[in-house]
Amino acid sequence: MPTTSIPDYFVYGETTRALNAGFLHVELVSARNFVHRGKVLPHKHPGMAQITFWFKGKGRYFIEDQSWTFSHPAASLVLADTVHGFEVNTHSDAIVLSLENAALENILNELGIPSAQSLFLHHGGQPPQWQALHLAMRNAFDEYEAQAPYWSAQVNYHAASAAIHLQRLGMQAPAPSTTSPPRPVAARLKSLINLHFRENWPIARYVGEIGASDHTALRATKAAFGSSIKNLVVQRRLLEAKRLLVYTIRSSEDIAYELGFKDPAYFNREFKKHTGFAPGVWRKQNAAFHAGTQPKI
Repeated sequence: MPTTSIPDYFVYGETTRALNAGFLHVELVSARNFVHRGKVLPHKHPGMAQITFWFKGKGRYFIEDQSWTFSHPAASLVLADTVHGFEVNTHSDAIVLSLENAALENILNELGIPSAQSLFLHHGGQPPQWQALHLAMRNAFDEYEAQAPYWSAQVNYHAASAAIHLQRLGMQAPAPSTTSPPRPVAARLKSLINLHFRENWPIARYVGEIGASDHTALRATKAAFGSSIKNLVVQRRLLEAKRLLVYTIRSSEDIAYELGFKDPAYFNREFKKHTGFAPGVWRKQNAAFHAGTQPKI
């Protein structure tokens, strides 16, 4: 059931901790059945990204405010600090590859994907594509289990291979541009927004904090995210509002103050402008699955 906060974990059920450089972890979902019993509640992983491949079973998976009913094969890419979870039947299983978010972004950047995004894929694609993803994930699992010499290099290699197959199955990567601003500018902006979106910073302060010109900062965000800086801030506040509405029992007024709105009525108007619904209506329409009222799998 929803609570007043969304928990952070290291791996599911374990207290969050700092990640060592080069952190890698690979395990089966079934290895943690004693903790989740097939139902992983909404949670986040600070600094950690995960690639998951479902090779058996069926269920429902959610990332932020979206959910999917699936049967195997299915796969997800979840970036750090992204709310996610699932409910699956007794016989379901998956391989979960966890690594530093920065390491995953480096892999994706080398593949020509300028802005990593969390995603869930199921159905669609040819069987050989799913088989290739399964093989990459199985190889990563086997290397991690064996811990033979150079195992971490091999796991990173298979993580890159899995990312390629995810790309082929559904990720859309814009063609790299030789004239776009450096990626670090956009990354620093996004990091600052994640830290300060509640504080009503003016756009000029974000730009000043990263030491870039207005023109460079705007080009960077347009190239990496297809958005203006102002819209990135709005979307981050909207994402947090949705998280708190669907995954917690906090009131709309409390959420408004949490997000830096001095007037809850103004928050209600802004939320409705971007979603088409008042916060209370949106919560009722989207909270059923996450509250545990979904039909049996």
